[in-house]
Formats: sequence, structure tokens, C-alpha cells
Amino acid sequence: MFTARQKEIIDASINLIARGGIQEVTMKNLSCEVGISEPALYRHFKSKHAIMAGVIESFKYHNKMVPETVQDLGVDAIEKLKMAVITILRKFSDHPEISGVFFSEEIFHNDAQLTAQMNELLDEYRGFFLGLIDSGIRDGSFRNDINKEDISLIIIGVVRLLVVRWRLSGYSFNIVESGDKIFDRTIKVIFQK
Repeated sequence: MFTARQKEIIDASINLIARGGIQEVTMKNLSCEVGISEPALYRHFKSKHAIMAGVIESFKYHNKMVPETVQDLGVDAIEKLKMAVITILRKFSDHPEISGVFFSEEIFHNDAQLTAQMNELLDEYRGFFLGLIDSGIRDGSFRNDINKEDISLIIIGVVRLLVVRWRLSGYSFNIVESGDKIFDRTIKVIFQK
């Protein structure tokens, strides 16, 4: 997928965005962050746009691990859904710098291609959640009088708000524990049969 140097450049871009916003991602700043010359950056990526596309692709790659983590668990769909949310939150907890990029739509807002890539990534999450919810409705884990699209939107919204709140607090609380409690106190109560 990416060479080791490309991964390093992508990670440096994420770190720069986390520290100072998208305006910090310049070829000059990247060359300093990675420790190579600006012309050397262009051997790995043709442009800043290509680097940002690489950032989204790296998110998509890591996104594929969430279904793999929960699909074979011997639990009902609601527990799989909870484990998916916890897995996502754990990824943010382990790599807080990505929280400043993943849910910052203004970074990709002015670029149709990057916006489309980000929408595709969010649609993958949505599709995965819809599959789990549909399975839960069929196996009786979820109430059957609710709209699965609404459930997936609520779950994604809860995750997003929790991540943004955590980031704005300076990462001052355990996001995984908070997500676990929120899931048990609200999501399960609202949607479980």
C-alpha cells in the first residue's frame, strides 16, 4: 500500500494537523518533520493533495481492522456493535493525533476528491454498523420497530461527539471507559429489545 517513507510522511502530516491545523501541512514543514529535503518529498508524493489523499487512505486501511476484530466474536449483535465502538475509540486513544484529523471536515471541505474519499470512509463505517444492526434486528438483540439508518447515525454521532469532546478537553479523560459507559447507559437501553 504505502512505502515506509510514505507512511512516515503521512504520520508527519497527521501530527502537523493535530498540532496546528491543516495550514501547518506545508512541504517545508513536512521536510523538517520527516528530516528529508523538500525535493525528496516529491519523490514520494506528487503534491500536498496526494499526501492528504494518503492520509485518508491510511484511515481506510485501519478502518478495515474494525470488522475483523468483532465479526468472529461469539456474542450477539449488540455486543459486537459495542466492541466495534470500543475498538474505534481505542484506536483514537492509542493515537490521539488522528482525532484532530478524522472528524475535521473543514480539512477536506474545499476539495471535492478528498471530500468524496472521506465520505466513502464514513460510508464504510455506516455500512458496517448497518450490517451489525440488521443482524441484531434479525437475531432479536435489537428492537424491530426502529430504523437501522437512524441507529447507525446516532452511534456515529455519539462517537464523533465523544471524540471531539475528548480532544477539546486536552485528552483529559479515558475515552474508552466513557464510550463503554455511554454505550451501556444509552445505546443499549434505547435500542435493545
